[in-house]
Amino acid sequence: MEMAKPKGLFLRDNVWWVRKDVPKKLRPIIGKTSCWVSLNTGDLREAIVRFHPVMAQIEKEFDDARRKLRGELPAVEADNPFGVTLDCPSSDKLLRIWSL
Repeated sequence: MEMAKPKGLFLRDNVWWVRKDVPKKLRPIIGKTSCWVSLNTGDLREAIVRFHPVMAQIEKEFDDARRKLRGELPAVEADNPFGVTLDCPSSDKLLRIWSL
């Protein structure tokens, strides 16, 4: 039986990637039209496990951009007290999450 593939999960050159379009209103803040993040695996099962934290990070960054658009400060996290955000999540940050 084939596993269900989440929306936004793509196989490219035998490596699974997450792709999420940036909402039009947020594009000037994010600086991109879409976010692509490599999951660094060719295995579908492992890609599905890695997919959800990546998508959650992308959505968090979209939420921070929405706050910025409204003139609010982004949410501050305990591991990010200075509120530094990325245009799209970096593979290095996500690999740290996966290695826990």
